[in-house]
Amino acid sequence: MLLLAISMLTFGFSYGQSEAIEIEQGVRRNLVFCEDSIVFGDGLVQLIGDSVYDGLKISIANFSAGKERLECPDHSSSIQLSWLNENGTLQLSGAASTAEYEAAIANTIYINRNAVPDTASRQIAVTLLDADFLPETGHFYQYYSQYNITWTAARDSAAAKNYRGLQGYLATITSAAENDFIWTKIDGVGWIGATDSDEYSEEGEWVWATGPEAETVFWKGTSGGSPVNGEYSFWGGGEPNNSYTNLNGGIGEDYAHITQDPTQPAKSWNDLRNAGDSDFTYTPNYYIPRGYVVEYGGMDGDPELSLSASFEILIRKPIFSTVADHTICQHDSVALNHVYAGNYQWVPAAGLSSPDISKPKASPADTTTYMVVANWEGCIDSAYFTVNVKPVPDFDLGEDRNLCMGDSVWLDATPLNTDGMETYSWNTGAAGNKIQLGSNGRYSVRVTNRFQCLSTDTVDVTIHEYPQITISDKAILTCDARQLTIDGSVDKGAIRWTGSPALTFDDETVASPLIQAADTGYFQASVQVTDDFGCISRDTVELSFYDRPTTDLNIDSISCSGYSLDVDYVGNASSNALFSWYFPDTLYAEGRNLRELNIALGFQQTNQRKLGLQINESGCITEQDWTPIRVTPNLELTADVTEGCMPLETQFQASSTETIESYSWTFGDGAEEQSATDVIKHTYAAAGSFDVGLTVVSADGCTNSGLAHDFITVFPIRSAETDVDPNRCYPHQFDVLYTGSGTVADTYHWDLSELDPDEILLDPETTSGPLSIRLTDKPTATIGLWVESDKGCQSEMKTFKVKRKPWFDIEADVVSGCSPLTVNLSAKQLDTIDQLAYRWSTGLRDDAEGAGITEQYIEQGQEYRVWAVATSALTGCVDTVAFAQPVEIYRDPVAQFEPDRSERLISDALFQFTNNSSGAESYDWDFGDGGLSTDTNPDYRYRQVGWFRVHLLAESEFGCVDTTSRRVLVAPEDLFPPNALNPNSSNPENRIFRLAADAVQEQGYQMQIFNRWGEPMFESTDKAVGWDGRMKNGRFAPPGVYVWILNFNDVMDKPHRQKGTVTLVF
Repeated sequence: MLLLAISMLTFGFSYGQSEAIEIEQGVRRNLVFCEDSIVFGDGLVQLIGDSVYDGLKISIANFSAGKERLECPDHSSSIQLSWLNENGTLQLSGAASTAEYEAAIANTIYINRNAVPDTASRQIAVTLLDADFLPETGHFYQYYSQYNITWTAARDSAAAKNYRGLQGYLATITSAAENDFIWTKIDGVGWIGATDSDEYSEEGEWVWATGPEAETVFWKGTSGGSPVNGEYSFWGGGEPNNSYTNLNGGIGEDYAHITQDPTQPAKSWNDLRNAGDSDFTYTPNYYIPRGYVVEYGGMDGDPELSLSASFEILIRKPIFSTVADHTICQHDSVALNHVYAGNYQWVPAAGLSSPDISKPKASPADTTTYMVVANWEGCIDSAYFTVNVKPVPDFDLGEDRNLCMGDSVWLDATPLNTDGMETYSWNTGAAGNKIQLGSNGRYSVRVTNRFQCLSTDTVDVTIHEYPQITISDKAILTCDARQLTIDGSVDKGAIRWTGSPALTFDDETVASPLIQAADTGYFQASVQVTDDFGCISRDTVELSFYDRPTTDLNIDSISCSGYSLDVDYVGNASSNALFSWYFPDTLYAEGRNLRELNIALGFQQTNQRKLGLQINESGCITEQDWTPIRVTPNLELTADVTEGCMPLETQFQASSTETIESYSWTFGDGAEEQSATDVIKHTYAAAGSFDVGLTVVSADGCTNSGLAHDFITVFPIRSAETDVDPNRCYPHQFDVLYTGSGTVADTYHWDLSELDPDEILLDPETTSGPLSIRLTDKPTATIGLWVESDKGCQSEMKTFKVKRKPWFDIEADVVSGCSPLTVNLSAKQLDTIDQLAYRWSTGLRDDAEGAGITEQYIEQGQEYRVWAVATSALTGCVDTVAFAQPVEIYRDPVAQFEPDRSERLISDALFQFTNNSSGAESYDWDFGDGGLSTDTNPDYRYRQVGWFRVHLLAESEFGCVDTTSRRVLVAPEDLFPPNALNPNSSNPENRIFRLAADAVQEQGYQMQIFNRWGEPMFESTDKAVGWDGRMKNGRFAPPGVYVWILNFNDVMDKPHRQKGTVTLVF
């Protein structure tokens, strides 16, 4: 039966090998890696057979990309090399003898030039090209790409495959090494053989359903579950979770899949439904099945194959730290080298934590160079490490400090070994070598020298409060006595009192001593209190000891009877005493040592009068002593008018029984006047209450004077004033406030005749207001006002002219939109009398004039404040009206996108487009072949080969748009020809071996057939002409395996070269 190839391997077409070739283990099983590279050499691999037609590959099973590689600088010219850095494989291809291939393997070099290589042993496998081999399991692996394949279909397809007699099955992953191998050596994104479906197990009990591990339970539960019997698993975060039971009849997710979701750990697993999540629309969809992993080996009935050999490279290279020179500060330590395998010996041993470990700590007293010798299973190397020791700053801040409040101390951190290049860092933020302190705290400093060596020191500073002295009275007066007791206290410390020689203390060491004075007078006593820290407080008390004087008088009431009295003091007061004289019942005169006094009797009164005296002798005050005065004064004062509105004219008259020579008048408003008669007139210009005084001199030379308090009262005339400013431009609605001298008791007369009734919002009537006006019909008006006081005093009428600002509004036909935006602006006057001119500020210009203008806005993402200024030709007033909201120009969206790949083969022409647009909410896609979409992140499959320009139109919520485009290439597939030819087949298609497809151009086409010895058997330059199994002589070639080579150009004019084998059968 003729077999046709029906699967594509992502790593290339599966080429046939000679049936006779075998790969067996050599006599050597490992290599020891001591340097940067090692040659494999002979004896590792044995090839059995004559020739290798397609090739072999040498793989590092536990490969670390970018850190190691394989090279073969010396090999047969028949062998071509290709290093695959993404999975650590060196491919050897081409038809050559087994001896040539063995020589190439022996000449292969393992290279690892990392400064510190991974010490894990490297697993090296030698296999055929068509599968990957893992030495740990002894199994082969292949990955098959098939979009949207179900798990059950993948299981069945894997079971239908075999590799050189080995039964295939969905891969069972039982170790981290196997999981890493599948991920790195093949494209591992796809189904594996684990499930918790009812067909194999029960919900939450995950088993391997395929391969030798079939029915093995390895996990119980969902993401919070646990492994069974220590079996290996590698679920992603939150997995398995059995989600979406609502989408498939309550079954949920029962099949295991290696995911490519970048938000999950690399190489991790996820549970999916049988069909995956291909019906979901989120983009990108990482849970659409894209293939499956097939494993071969370990099944009952599998043949014993010699198709692989493996060996280990033991990494034993001693590696030393690249940092060989260290600098430390005195008393510090530093780690030398790093932790590594092997035996070590350090010389000298002084200053090391241990001389026989890979990474000792070194703390030498002086600069020292150490030599180390390392031996790791025969790999020997040595190195030198130098530790440079630098001095540290040597300083001492001294003992802790105790200070009194307000005192300070200097702290000096200058090292004894200073070279003037130190830096200082105090915890106060200071950066000098000294600081002055005067507050509580712990103070520390870090001193760093020019070698960056650091020393620190700390000192505590404690501030002590001064002793608190409390004395209730510090100025004590004692009258008629010679002793007193101080009322005092202190909170701490030793007390000592001192004072004037005339003072004695009963106890100088107490807070409240008894003090005695030898005589009267003023003295001072001082106290000093000292605490345990030498903090001293002082205070002083003033002491006065005096006697009260007598109040004896002599009074002469005869000399000027009826006019004045002569009084003499005859008591014992000192010349420093303060005399206070009272007549008739108020203070009449006061002064120090005022012993003689002449008292005028004033205006005629009928009540009895008294003369009082009180004396203050240095604070010792006598009682008031009153002496009756029975002499009646001979003087009277009258006026024709005593009250009225300003200005007020009054006539005064004085009366006396004696002959008066002169009159001296005072009117209380600052005016004074002399007259020879007893009648006088005076006019009061200002309002108020006035005292009137009169002094008379009789013909006998006796003088009398009197003062009539509040004798005249003048009422004010209220001012008619408002807050109206004739130069101010008022809004169309405003208040007029009264600002004159009137009160609420007065009457206000407003003249509002120039205002229309509807312009008066609040009429004050006869009150002071306010008056509220709304000028809507005209730009100006005049208001009048006069005031009558509650005493009947009237002001003059006063007028006030008011003018208001222009009254208008502005409009715009549109205030927001996409660029460019045209806006029509207009102004409207709201009264019919004013004459207005307009000037606009649009955000673009400030000089536009007229009642209507048009502006165009271009710049995106901007807001423009717009206002109009109106000027009145009648009043000169100006006003501004602005739009409450700015004119807004929306930003256009930015259209951007990226295809997951810029080029795909026609067999896998599903592109995923990632939308990176900003500022948009809807999208229109045109894929260049007639296909359209409105998805945000669409997937699109092309059905034709060629270049296609993809267009994206992005639209914002405001209707603003942007467009962009990218080209993608759909390339033709490599050919996948049949692998057998039977000229006698009943099926005509199997009788001819053709290598052609729609993507193959006629021009440049060449197909050649060779036997196993490289002899040409057939050639065609016409893609329609295939090989019918005949040789050039027209006879059928013998049955066997033949090599074909094809050169062609695809429809994109890209050249291709393919080769493979075909088996001729009859």
